[in-house]
Amino acid sequence: MITDNFRTGLATHLAAVYQKAKIGVGGNSTNPLTTDLDVPIVNVEASASQSDNNVIEFKFTVTGASIAGYTIRELGIFNKQYNNGAGTTIAEYTELLTRIPFEGIGPFASGEDVDFYVTIEVE
Repeated sequence: MITDNFRTGLATHLAAVYQKAKIGVGGNSTNPLTTDLDVPIVNVEASASQSDNNVIEFKFTVTGASIAGYTIRELGIFNKQYNNGAGTTIAEYTELLTRIPFEGIGPFASGEDVDFYVTIEVE
């Protein structure tokens, strides 16, 4: 069991650090040892906010021009560049929080946009 205060602190850290996303065309099952998408094609900025003490909502938009002609099948939430508690700078896109494979959608026209919403609850 973790305490409510730690749960809230962990959610706050995730919302502050994980503000990048990738979209890809790979679609096989997720391996917990993976550090990237299977076949990434585009990187985007993600916004993260806490909707409750322990719930983080990630939102990002992908322009059709960046995925035109693709059928996308996976997304991942990644870290922005930050300094860890040991004083080391962690480069962006080096820590994968979650990879979500899904049924393929697309192909897209260059004038279309796709919005993604990912909700994570710290238990």
